[in-house]
Amino acid sequence: MELKTVPIEKPADINFILGQSHVIKTIEDLHEAIVQTVPQMKFGIAFCESSGPALVRWTGNDEELLDLAKKNALALSCGHCFIIFMSSGFPINILNTIKAVPEVCAIYCATSNSVAVIVAETDSGRGILGVIDGMKSKDGRGSDRLRPRTRRGAGLCEGSRTAARRSDRRRAQPRELVGAPERPSDLLGAAGRGRLGGGQAVESSSAGTYFPSRAAPLSRARLSSAF
Repeated sequence: MELKTVPIEKPADINFILGQSHVIKTIEDLHEAIVQTVPQMKFGIAFCESSGPALVRWTGNDEELLDLAKKNALALSCGHCFIIFMSSGFPINILNTIKAVPEVCAIYCATSNSVAVIVAETDSGRGILGVIDGMKSKDGRGSDRLRPRTRRGAGLCEGSRTAARRSDRRRAQPRELVGAPERPSDLLGAAGRGRLGGGQAVESSSAGTYFPSRAAPLSRARLSSAF
């Protein structure tokens, strides 16, 4: 087995998605999924067959992006991989849609960074092992460049906590039952032991009046008629 690194060649501002699927029909379904999700998006898709004539298939609505897709797919030549170049939109606009296409097995990356694809080659074919997306991390400490993002993230978290507290307060507020007596013991008085509508028992004692949990709230009129 031989390992190779294949760079993705593209302009710096162009986004792309690299993925793996399992059937030739993938390219038609990807085209339809993008058009239905972001109609204004310009894109080019290329797909590598893995059997038969093992050709590169392509589709799209922009010639420049189609040329990029065809050139990079042929450089990869990994069976059943696909690559989508796009403009007038971003991967985040279509990524979940692409993942939901039944033929799609995996997504390797979705980025505008410079990318190198790690490819394994054997006598039978080629396969993608992974990608190198952008640069190596330079620092793990909080720096001045990170502070604006940190403040924004803290603001979002605080907003979520405030909304949660408001929701808790609303749930904690008691709700009045329409037609229910404020204190059933005031209405029953010293009724001792009686029967409510529906055959449910009510017991009175010095501790107050006990209603079974299964008894529905009764209106004043129903309580009066019960006795």
